[in-house]
Amino acid sequence: MSEGKHAQLLGATVCCSPGYDVYFEDGEDGETGIGPIERALKPKCRDDAVFKRWDGVEATAKDHLDWMRDHAREFADPDKAGFVPQGVKDGVVFEIHPEMTRQGNGNGYFRVSGEVDISPELVVALALDAETLIAEDKTMRYVKMIHSFGDSGQTHLGFWVAAPGLPFNMQDPIDMYTLVPFAWRDSADLSGWRRDADGTLWQIATSLPDEIPTFKPKRGTCWKPSSIRAETRYWAYKLEPLDGGKRTKVTLLCQTQLNGFIFGALVNPVVGQVMAAYIRDFEKVGLRKMREGKADDMIVAAGLK
Repeated sequence: MSEGKHAQLLGATVCCSPGYDVYFEDGEDGETGIGPIERALKPKCRDDAVFKRWDGVEATAKDHLDWMRDHAREFADPDKAGFVPQGVKDGVVFEIHPEMTRQGNGNGYFRVSGEVDISPELVVALALDAETLIAEDKTMRYVKMIHSFGDSGQTHLGFWVAAPGLPFNMQDPIDMYTLVPFAWRDSADLSGWRRDADGTLWQIATSLPDEIPTFKPKRGTCWKPSSIRAETRYWAYKLEPLDGGKRTKVTLLCQTQLNGFIFGALVNPVVGQVMAAYIRDFEKVGLRKMREGKADDMIVAAGLK
Protein backbone atom coordinates (compact mmCIF):
# COMPACT_ATOMS: atom_id res chain seq x y z
CA MET A 1 0.00 0.00 0.00
CA SER A 2 1.33 3.43 -0.88
CA GLU A 3 1.61 6.11 1.77
CA GLY A 4 -0.83 8.27 -0.18
CA LYS A 5 -3.43 5.52 -0.16
CA HIS A 6 -2.83 5.09 3.57
CA ALA A 7 -3.70 8.74 4.14
CA GLN A 8 -6.88 8.45 2.07
CA LEU A 9 -8.05 5.46 4.09
CA LEU A 10 -7.53 7.28 7.36
CA GLY A 11 -9.49 10.23 6.03
CA ALA A 12 -12.59 8.05 5.67
CA THR A 13 -12.94 7.49 9.41
CA VAL A 14 -14.55 9.60 12.10
CA CYS A 15 -12.84 9.76 15.49
CA CYS A 16 -15.11 8.73 18.32
CA SER A 17 -13.03 8.64 21.49
CA PRO A 18 -11.79 12.03 22.77
CA GLY A 19 -8.63 11.84 24.82
CA TYR A 20 -6.97 9.19 22.70
CA ASP A 21 -6.95 10.89 19.29
CA VAL A 22 -3.89 10.63 17.09
CA TYR A 23 -4.36 12.79 14.03
CA PHE A 24 -2.73 12.34 10.65
CA GLU A 25 -2.26 15.31 8.38
CA ASP A 26 0.00 16.51 5.60
CA GLY A 27 3.43 17.52 6.83
CA GLU A 28 4.54 21.10 6.27
CA ASP A 29 6.52 19.91 3.27
CA GLY A 30 3.46 18.25 1.78
CA GLU A 31 4.40 14.74 2.87
CA THR A 32 1.37 12.66 3.82
CA GLY A 33 0.60 9.83 6.18
CA ILE A 34 3.67 8.18 7.67
CA GLY A 35 6.05 11.10 7.00
CA PRO A 36 5.72 12.98 10.33
CA ILE A 37 5.72 9.71 12.28
CA GLU A 38 8.88 8.45 10.61
CA ARG A 39 10.64 11.78 11.06
CA ALA A 40 9.89 11.64 14.79
CA LEU A 41 11.33 8.13 15.14
CA LYS A 42 14.35 8.32 12.84
CA PRO A 43 16.59 10.32 15.23
CA LYS A 44 16.29 7.46 17.73
CA CYS A 45 17.29 4.74 15.28
CA ARG A 46 20.54 4.02 17.11
CA ASP A 47 21.56 1.00 19.14
CA ASP A 48 22.20 3.14 22.23
CA ALA A 49 18.95 5.15 21.97
CA VAL A 50 16.60 5.03 24.97
CA PHE A 51 12.86 4.50 24.42
CA LYS A 52 9.95 4.89 26.84
CA ARG A 53 7.82 1.75 27.03
CA TRP A 54 4.03 1.81 27.59
CA ASP A 55 4.55 1.43 31.37
CA GLY A 56 6.98 4.37 31.57
CA VAL A 57 10.16 2.30 31.81
CA GLU A 58 13.04 3.72 29.75
CA ALA A 59 15.64 1.41 28.20
CA THR A 60 17.28 0.52 24.90
CA ALA A 61 15.32 -1.38 22.26
CA LYS A 62 17.28 -4.56 22.95
CA ASP A 63 16.69 -4.32 26.70
CA HIS A 64 12.95 -3.81 26.21
CA LEU A 65 12.66 -6.99 24.14
CA ASP A 66 14.84 -8.94 26.58
CA TRP A 67 12.39 -7.83 29.30
CA MET A 68 9.47 -9.05 27.18
CA ARG A 69 11.16 -12.41 26.63
CA ASP A 70 11.79 -12.81 30.38
CA HIS A 71 8.15 -11.99 31.13
CA ALA A 72 6.98 -14.47 28.49
CA ARG A 73 9.25 -17.18 29.85
CA GLU A 74 7.39 -16.97 33.17
CA PHE A 75 3.83 -16.77 31.83
CA ALA A 76 4.23 -19.32 29.02
CA ASP A 77 5.15 -21.96 31.59
CA PRO A 78 2.19 -24.39 31.70
CA ASP A 79 2.57 -24.54 35.49
CA LYS A 80 2.10 -20.76 35.86
CA ALA A 81 -0.87 -20.24 38.17
CA GLY A 82 -3.75 -17.87 37.52
CA PHE A 83 -4.97 -18.81 34.03
CA VAL A 84 -8.64 -19.74 33.52
CA PRO A 85 -9.62 -21.91 30.51
CA GLN A 86 -11.97 -20.26 28.01
CA GLY A 87 -12.24 -22.85 25.26
CA VAL A 88 -10.73 -24.81 22.39
CA LYS A 89 -10.93 -23.97 18.66
CA ASP A 90 -9.47 -26.17 15.93
CA GLY A 91 -7.23 -27.87 18.48
CA VAL A 92 -5.94 -24.56 19.89
CA VAL A 93 -6.55 -23.92 23.60
CA PHE A 94 -7.19 -20.36 24.81
CA GLU A 95 -7.09 -19.10 28.41
CA ILE A 96 -7.41 -15.76 30.21
CA HIS A 97 -5.50 -14.51 33.27
CA PRO A 98 -7.99 -12.52 35.39
CA GLU A 99 -5.39 -10.79 37.59
CA MET A 100 -3.26 -9.62 34.66
CA THR A 101 -6.49 -8.55 32.96
CA ARG A 102 -7.39 -6.45 36.01
CA GLN A 103 -3.93 -4.88 36.04
CA GLY A 104 -4.37 -4.13 32.32
CA ASN A 105 -7.45 -1.96 32.88
CA GLY A 106 -9.78 -4.78 31.89
CA ASN A 107 -8.01 -5.63 28.64
CA GLY A 108 -7.72 -9.40 28.49
CA TYR A 109 -4.37 -11.11 29.08
CA PHE A 110 -4.54 -14.29 27.01
CA ARG A 111 -2.54 -17.46 26.59
CA VAL A 112 -3.20 -19.47 23.43
CA SER A 113 -1.49 -22.79 22.74
CA GLY A 114 -1.45 -25.50 20.10
CA GLU A 115 0.71 -27.28 17.54
CA VAL A 116 1.33 -26.31 13.91
CA ASP A 117 2.86 -28.15 10.97
CA ILE A 118 5.46 -25.50 10.13
CA SER A 119 8.85 -24.76 11.67
CA PRO A 120 9.48 -22.24 14.47
CA GLU A 121 11.65 -20.22 12.08
CA LEU A 122 8.83 -19.90 9.56
CA VAL A 123 6.37 -18.75 12.24
CA VAL A 124 8.77 -15.94 13.19
CA ALA A 125 9.44 -15.02 9.56
CA LEU A 126 5.70 -14.73 8.90
CA ALA A 127 5.13 -12.66 12.04
CA LEU A 128 7.82 -10.17 11.00
CA ASP A 129 6.75 -9.91 7.35
CA ALA A 130 4.66 -6.78 6.72
CA GLU A 131 3.28 -8.07 3.41
CA THR A 132 2.02 -11.24 5.07
CA LEU A 133 0.40 -9.33 7.93
CA ILE A 134 -1.49 -7.01 5.60
CA ALA A 135 -2.54 -9.82 3.24
CA GLU A 136 -3.82 -12.16 5.96
CA ASP A 137 -5.34 -9.70 8.45
CA LYS A 138 -8.07 -7.62 6.79
CA THR A 139 -7.91 -4.99 9.53
CA MET A 140 -4.16 -4.39 9.13
CA ARG A 141 -3.88 -1.58 6.58
CA TYR A 142 -0.35 -0.26 7.00
CA VAL A 143 2.82 -1.80 8.45
CA LYS A 144 6.29 -0.33 8.12
CA MET A 145 9.58 -1.49 9.61
CA ILE A 146 11.37 1.80 10.25
CA HIS A 147 14.67 0.48 11.61
CA SER A 148 16.52 -2.75 12.40
CA PHE A 149 18.98 -2.50 15.27
CA GLY A 150 22.50 -3.91 15.23
CA ASP A 151 21.89 -7.31 16.82
CA SER A 152 21.76 -9.42 13.65
CA GLY A 153 18.21 -8.37 12.82
CA GLN A 154 16.74 -9.56 16.10
CA THR A 155 15.23 -6.18 17.12
CA HIS A 156 13.11 -3.90 14.95
CA LEU A 157 11.23 -0.61 15.31
CA GLY A 158 7.97 -0.46 13.39
CA PHE A 159 4.68 1.38 12.97
CA TRP A 160 1.25 -0.04 12.11
CA VAL A 161 -2.29 1.14 11.43
CA ALA A 162 -5.33 -1.13 11.78
CA ALA A 163 -8.85 -0.51 10.49
CA PRO A 164 -11.95 -1.03 12.62
CA GLY A 165 -13.57 -4.43 12.45
CA LEU A 166 -12.75 -8.06 13.03
CA PRO A 167 -9.58 -9.61 11.54
CA PHE A 168 -8.68 -12.79 9.71
CA ASN A 169 -11.35 -12.71 6.99
CA MET A 170 -14.19 -12.81 9.52
CA GLN A 171 -15.77 -9.77 7.84
CA ASP A 172 -14.96 -6.77 5.71
CA PRO A 173 -13.83 -4.01 8.10
CA ILE A 174 -15.32 -1.38 5.82
CA ASP A 175 -18.72 -2.35 7.24
CA MET A 176 -17.63 -0.98 10.63
CA TYR A 177 -16.49 2.48 9.55
CA THR A 178 -19.52 4.36 10.86
CA LEU A 179 -20.34 2.24 13.89
CA VAL A 180 -19.44 3.83 17.23
CA PRO A 181 -17.24 3.01 19.08
CA PHE A 182 -15.07 1.39 16.44
CA ALA A 183 -12.20 3.43 15.02
CA TRP A 184 -8.80 3.04 13.45
CA ARG A 185 -5.88 2.26 15.74
CA ASP A 186 -2.15 2.79 15.42
CA SER A 187 0.98 2.00 17.39
CA ALA A 188 4.76 2.17 17.33
CA ASP A 189 6.19 -1.16 18.45
CA LEU A 190 9.49 -2.83 19.09
CA SER A 191 9.44 -6.36 17.72
CA GLY A 192 11.91 -9.11 17.07
CA TRP A 193 13.04 -12.57 18.05
CA ARG A 194 15.32 -14.41 20.44
CA ARG A 195 16.64 -17.99 20.40
CA ASP A 196 17.37 -20.14 23.46
CA ALA A 197 20.19 -22.67 23.64
CA ASP A 198 17.67 -25.54 23.42
CA GLY A 199 16.34 -24.27 20.08
CA THR A 200 13.22 -22.57 21.42
CA LEU A 201 12.41 -19.39 19.50
CA TRP A 202 10.61 -16.33 20.85
CA GLN A 203 8.87 -13.75 18.68
CA ILE A 204 8.17 -10.76 20.90
CA ALA A 205 6.82 -7.22 20.77
CA THR A 206 5.86 -4.31 23.01
CA SER A 207 4.68 -0.73 22.41
CA LEU A 208 6.21 2.73 22.65
CA PRO A 209 3.02 4.88 22.65
CA ASP A 210 4.71 8.12 23.74
CA GLU A 211 7.46 7.94 21.12
CA ILE A 212 5.25 8.99 18.20
CA PRO A 213 3.60 12.41 17.97
CA THR A 214 -0.03 13.45 18.14
CA PHE A 215 -1.07 15.80 15.35
CA LYS A 216 -3.82 18.39 15.28
CA PRO A 217 -6.78 17.81 12.92
CA LYS A 218 -6.94 19.64 9.62
CA ARG A 219 -8.81 22.92 9.79
CA GLY A 220 -12.11 23.42 8.04
CA THR A 221 -13.18 19.78 8.07
CA CYS A 222 -15.98 18.15 10.01
CA TRP A 223 -14.44 14.67 9.71
CA LYS A 224 -11.21 14.07 11.55
CA PRO A 225 -8.72 11.71 9.90
CA SER A 226 -7.63 10.02 13.10
CA SER A 227 -6.61 6.90 14.92
CA ILE A 228 -6.73 5.83 18.54
CA ARG A 229 -3.31 5.04 19.96
CA ALA A 230 -3.24 1.36 20.92
CA GLU A 231 -0.70 -0.27 23.24
CA THR A 232 0.73 -3.71 22.64
CA ARG A 233 1.56 -4.34 26.28
CA TYR A 234 2.58 -7.97 26.05
CA TRP A 235 3.08 -10.01 22.89
CA ALA A 236 5.14 -13.18 22.69
CA TYR A 237 5.23 -16.43 20.78
CA LYS A 238 7.07 -19.26 22.48
CA LEU A 239 7.97 -21.64 19.64
CA GLU A 240 9.29 -25.06 20.63
CA PRO A 241 10.54 -27.34 17.83
CA LEU A 242 8.84 -30.70 17.34
CA ASP A 243 9.78 -33.61 15.05
CA GLY A 244 13.28 -32.30 14.48
CA GLY A 245 12.09 -28.76 13.87
CA LYS A 246 9.56 -29.58 11.13
CA ARG A 247 6.63 -28.81 13.44
CA THR A 248 6.14 -26.38 16.33
CA LYS A 249 4.50 -26.27 19.73
CA VAL A 250 3.13 -22.72 19.90
CA THR A 251 2.30 -20.71 23.01
CA LEU A 252 1.08 -17.17 22.36
CA LEU A 253 0.78 -14.55 25.12
CA CYS A 254 -0.95 -11.27 24.32
CA GLN A 255 -2.50 -8.21 25.92
CA THR A 256 -3.37 -5.06 23.97
CA GLN A 257 -4.80 -1.90 25.48
CA LEU A 258 -7.26 -0.77 22.81
CA ASN A 259 -8.20 2.55 24.46
CA GLY A 260 -11.24 4.47 23.27
CA PHE A 261 -14.70 3.15 24.08
CA ILE A 262 -13.88 -0.52 23.59
CA PHE A 263 -14.50 -2.28 26.90
CA GLY A 264 -12.93 -5.54 27.99
CA ALA A 265 -16.32 -7.02 28.78
CA LEU A 266 -17.23 -6.51 25.11
CA VAL A 267 -14.16 -8.03 23.46
CA ASN A 268 -12.59 -10.40 26.00
CA PRO A 269 -15.07 -13.26 25.35
CA VAL A 270 -14.10 -13.39 21.66
CA VAL A 271 -10.39 -12.49 21.59
CA GLY A 272 -9.26 -15.99 22.51
CA GLN A 273 -11.17 -17.47 19.56
CA VAL A 274 -9.74 -14.82 17.23
CA MET A 275 -6.18 -15.54 18.38
CA ALA A 276 -6.74 -19.28 17.94
CA ALA A 277 -7.81 -18.53 14.37
CA TYR A 278 -4.71 -16.34 14.03
CA ILE A 279 -2.45 -19.30 14.79
CA ARG A 280 -4.27 -21.56 12.33
CA ASP A 281 -4.17 -18.83 9.66
CA PHE A 282 -0.41 -18.49 10.10
CA GLU A 283 -0.07 -22.25 9.73
CA LYS A 284 -2.04 -22.18 6.46
CA VAL A 285 0.02 -19.29 5.11
CA GLY A 286 3.24 -21.04 6.11
CA LEU A 287 2.23 -24.25 4.36
CA ARG A 288 1.37 -22.25 1.24
CA LYS A 289 4.75 -20.49 1.32
CA MET A 290 6.42 -23.90 1.57
CA ARG A 291 4.49 -25.19 -1.46
CA GLU A 292 5.45 -22.05 -3.40
CA GLY A 293 9.12 -22.49 -2.50
CA LYS A 294 9.23 -19.13 -0.69
CA ALA A 295 9.59 -20.26 2.93
CA ASP A 296 13.38 -20.56 3.01
CA ASP A 297 13.86 -17.09 1.51
CA MET A 298 11.56 -15.60 4.17
CA ILE A 299 13.51 -17.33 6.94
CA VAL A 300 16.80 -16.04 5.56
CA ALA A 301 15.36 -12.52 5.25
CA ALA A 302 14.36 -12.62 8.92
CA GLY A 303 17.96 -13.48 9.87
CA LEU A 304 17.05 -16.93 11.15
CA LYS A 305 19.27 -18.98 8.84
